[in-house]
Amino acid sequence: MSFSNSDQEIIFKKGLTWKVVTAIVVSSLLFVPASIYLSMVAGGTLSFAATLLMVITFSELSRLLGEKLSRQETLAMYEALNLVSSLGAGGIGAYWIIFRLFFIESPISWAYKINNIPLPLLVPSWLAPSKVEIRTLFQPSMVIPILVYLTFSACYLLAEFSLTMMFAPLFLETEKLPFPFAKIDVGIVDTLSSRDFEQTRIFITFLYPGALYGIFVIMLPILVNITFIPLPWVDLTSITDAIIPGAIIGVATDLMPWATGLIVPLNAAISIFIGSILIWIFGNNIFLTSFPNAFPKWVAEYRRGMNISLIWQRSLYRVWFAPQIGFGLGISFMVFILTFKNILKVMKVMITEKKKTSLYPNFLMLLALFVFGTSFSALVHSMLTSFPLYISLIYSVGLSFLFALANSTTLGMTGYSISIPYLWATLVYYSDYRSYSGWVISPVLAGSSTPGMLNTLKAAYLTETYPMDVIKALVLGVIASTIIGTLSLDLFWRMAPIPSSMFPFTTIDWARTAIGDSLLITRQIDINPKVILFSALSSGILSGLFEISNRLFSLPLSGPGLIAGFFTLPPYAIATLISSIIGNLLIPKVVKKESWDKVKGTVVAGLAAGYGLVIGFTIALFFVLNSGWIWPW
Repeated sequence: MSFSNSDQEIIFKKGLTWKVVTAIVVSSLLFVPASIYLSMVAGGTLSFAATLLMVITFSELSRLLGEKLSRQETLAMYEALNLVSSLGAGGIGAYWIIFRLFFIESPISWAYKINNIPLPLLVPSWLAPSKVEIRTLFQPSMVIPILVYLTFSACYLLAEFSLTMMFAPLFLETEKLPFPFAKIDVGIVDTLSSRDFEQTRIFITFLYPGALYGIFVIMLPILVNITFIPLPWVDLTSITDAIIPGAIIGVATDLMPWATGLIVPLNAAISIFIGSILIWIFGNNIFLTSFPNAFPKWVAEYRRGMNISLIWQRSLYRVWFAPQIGFGLGISFMVFILTFKNILKVMKVMITEKKKTSLYPNFLMLLALFVFGTSFSALVHSMLTSFPLYISLIYSVGLSFLFALANSTTLGMTGYSISIPYLWATLVYYSDYRSYSGWVISPVLAGSSTPGMLNTLKAAYLTETYPMDVIKALVLGVIASTIIGTLSLDLFWRMAPIPSSMFPFTTIDWARTAIGDSLLITRQIDINPKVILFSALSSGILSGLFEISNRLFSLPLSGPGLIAGFFTLPPYAIATLISSIIGNLLIPKVVKKESWDKVKGTVVAGLAAGYGLVIGFTIALFFVLNSGWIWPW
């Protein structure tokens, strides 16, 4: 199938074959259990290292069998395996059933009440049974909770995939957003599939410094307790708090923001930096010193000598909790206004387009699937929780569309996405709802996965891979990883209680989550609607001015980049800006810009591959060195 636009004609080729399907199933069996376990031990997943290892393995096996992987097969395999290896325990619905069992037994939750009733007594049986005699997911009392979570998961995936295919023509063909991080995927795929000497040489050359840095930053601190460079940042607040108290100032030491910054557009990097320092440096300081009455809890809880993590946590909850909701809404409406004409144009084309010339299913069918997935989740939610249906519908149907639109635009232009934290909790907060379940489970809010899948489809366009083959590979990856992930979680739960010392991250994270839920449900966190409204208006106006300045006066500014900066801590914003200056201004002066544009994706891919392989190898060694009898957990 071919696709034509004003610039070029793309002839798409098949990417989903039996080799790709086999790789997805085998990789799910091998790496999903490890990722589930790692997420409960350290809060991370195998992710990139496992993906790269399996793609290389299947590429070599195919060569030995005389069935060399094509560029398109390599991309479909890489993207699907990246999804599979990134699955953590939190992505499995049954994980939250086990968490509710912990919540019911935890002394933390018994200290909080609604109408003098302790919260654990308000947990319904369809969320989790009140008690289990044996630790397994496969017992009668678990059937309904599992079905509930599977229903919401299915609605979420239906909405996300529908939005992805609805927005692909808009962002990839009409707006032609760059999606800068797609070049990393293309660089890896081209290196593995073509074995072009120059591309391979560049990939291997930069793999070594990535691996060397990983040894000093990751391997030595974890395995032999020798730290040369602190992760995730060099914290400078101990130096700066005497000059500008409350400010978050530091430099990221994780390799990825430095590597990926090389391909972030300069206007996006500048805007991310501006947004970040406005919020986390000047904003924190101003509300601490100049306007202490605006957020008195922030002033009361701040202490000189606090590190970045503590300042971030306190300022987020006491100052930026409500504004970040407004920031997300503001950019959503701004993007909707700026792209409204093109949305209508694409809708008209897709509705009238003949099936034989379309890369995607009919627009009206996709829209119907999106509306069904979101509205059905709202209906089920209302039936289960007795929460007002009209609020659930507005949230799930309307806000999903706006959030996906804004998030996709931001990621497409900058490489970074935005979030609207605690949006559902805010809606419940201002309702008259006085129970438990409506807080902790929400109707589907799509839009968080759509940008990433559009980034994947951008890579498909660049590698001439039929987009629907990539979509099918992702769907297969979701199904396989969910099934195997659920079985793995059941196995780990049988081995030892969750949380326990065998799964140390859960002992920290579940207590934090239980406290956060309890504070919200009992309305002990202040959420000011005036602050949300002001934040939405100001962020919409500011981001709009940035876009106008860029389009009319060619200033290196980006509206979505500014809002992305509001959610980005300064250590990462600083690293991204410096690296973007190097990649966009300095390197093109040393080598030809055309040559750099051709290989920069491969350069970043090599750095990330070396770093990721060291992380994966370190994790494997850590498991071996620390394995042993788990009793008494």
